[in-house]
Amino acid sequence: MRIPRSIGARLTLWYAAAFAAALLVLGVAMWFTVRQSLYHAVDESLGDRVKGIHTFIDDHKTRLDVDEVKEEFRAHGELFQVLDDAGAVVHRADTLAGVTLPRTSEAGAVPRFDNLIANGEPLRFLTQNVAVDGKNYTVQVAAPLAELQKGLRDALWLLAPLFALMLLIASAGGYFMSRRALEPVDRITQTARSISADNLSQRLEVPRTGDELERLSATLNDMIGRLEAAFKRISRFTADASHE
Repeated sequence: MRIPRSIGARLTLWYAAAFAAALLVLGVAMWFTVRQSLYHAVDESLGDRVKGIHTFIDDHKTRLDVDEVKEEFRAHGELFQVLDDAGAVVHRADTLAGVTLPRTSEAGAVPRFDNLIANGEPLRFLTQNVAVDGKNYTVQVAAPLAELQKGLRDALWLLAPLFALMLLIASAGGYFMSRRALEPVDRITQTARSISADNLSQRLEVPRTGDELERLSATLNDMIGRLEAAFKRISRFTADASHE
């Protein structure tokens, strides 16, 4: 790839590259922040369901084997199951029939979250042990992730063209600012080209900006002044030599 020779074009490229990198970092950070926030909301909802089931077990601890109580489990929705400390199923939702669920052997007081595909649908599982009267029960609840993942994909497709537009606008602004910043250089160049042996008394305009351009203009004027003095000495020497 051929790098443009124009300083303005190179400044624009560097500015666009830096802005694109900043946008990329910002976009990735935003996407992961939104993703984490959405998953955190799902996890909190699953945790509330576990608390509700824990309360239900505590209220019916002496009658969990009664079919009537098992039917009451359905009030807590679908996509959950409860196992006793022997691993026997106390209740399992019909929607989880035939689904390979996360392992329960590692479940403990600390909740464990898993993502898996069940019957072609992405699910977020929470596996947690609860204790009731010295007995341990393993509660596994799940929430569908299809809508959440679709929302994240839609957000990504929305951010991509938006960031491209922002990069285009920033590049145009960077090019405009670089041209404005380099205008004094163009004026210095044009003035310097117009100076010849016939008009060595002409000087460059010195911008009172206190920056590199002011120092460059002053330095060039000093150089032109020395050239003018040297040219005058040569002219006098030549005139004297011709007279002699």
